[in-house]
Amino acid sequence: MQLMHITQLIALYITVKGLENFQYARQYRLNILNESKASEQNVKAFKLQCEEDVSLYKTRTIKKMIAAHGGFFNHLVQFEDWNGAMKFLEKNRQEVINLIMEEWND
Repeated sequence: MQLMHITQLIALYITVKGLENFQYARQYRLNILNESKASEQNVKAFKLQCEEDVSLYKTRTIKKMIAAHGGFFNHLVQFEDWNGAMKFLEKNRQEVINLIMEEWND
């Protein structure tokens, strides 16, 4: 059970870090669009597409994580959606930090 718990935390942490990097790339692209004087319509379309991509990614990631546990281990999953997963990650923040620090110290 502890292995499942740690795996969930690491998977969520990696997902959040990936989304953070996506936001940097999004902002970089917005800067380029603004520098090239792209139309407001193109900027809005880009922002909307990014929002849709992120929303879909979050939904699919959580569904896949839950499905990966199979019926037998579903009771070990303490979240049902993105918001619940983020609450779970926040609740276990110190444990994630400890895991990362252990890895860096090895």
